[in-house]
Amino acid sequence: MELPLKFITRIRAAGRCIALAAGLAAIAPAQAALIVGVWDPVYGPPFPNLGWSGNITLFAPNSCVSLAAGTYNNDGLSCALITVVSAQVDFWNTANPAVTLETLNFGSDVSIGSFAVDGAGTVTAFGSDIIGTELSGLALAGNDYFGLGFDIVANKTQANLYYTSAAGLPVGPPPLYGFDGVSGTPGAVGLTQIPEPGSIALVGAALLAAAVVRRRRG
Repeated sequence: MELPLKFITRIRAAGRCIALAAGLAAIAPAQAALIVGVWDPVYGPPFPNLGWSGNITLFAPNSCVSLAAGTYNNDGLSCALITVVSAQVDFWNTANPAVTLETLNFGSDVSIGSFAVDGAGTVTAFGSDIIGTELSGLALAGNDYFGLGFDIVANKTQANLYYTSAAGLPVGPPPLYGFDGVSGTPGAVGLTQIPEPGSIALVGAALLAAAVVRRRRG
């Protein structure tokens, strides 16, 4: 039994929409993205009672997330620069973690030095230079200056908090300060990649247009 021509036309139109949706889904991972990283370790020696956690948000352009799998310098040669939107660290005493003692905002001063991608449109790790800032109200064994650094280890990102004691003399402006030590426990950074809002809108508009075309043909 032959199917009516109108029914066949609808099947073909639906097939084209499915193909379009599949194509859009295939390119979606390679769209510009916001990468949110969070970590929550105990500092460890020499400050065993110091708790610290933080978050960082990066913007990764299309030309970076779509690179072949590998690790790249964030120097603008392999792709457009990955930039920092914000970075924040909270301090507390582990005996009373519900109370935040102080918050440091590093912001766009953090410079991303390198990054890794998996070849499927996902940033898997990043590293940075050390950017420091002074504590305004929190005194920790005479230390009043902390720096935030990110390292790529085994294709994953870990966060370290570097410190300079009050007796230590800085050797230059950030990020050239000399540090006396580093957090005893680096924080493993969990990364979540979110498609940039404009990319989401573009995919949604394309799917909506496909639906309108199919309705008109029906």
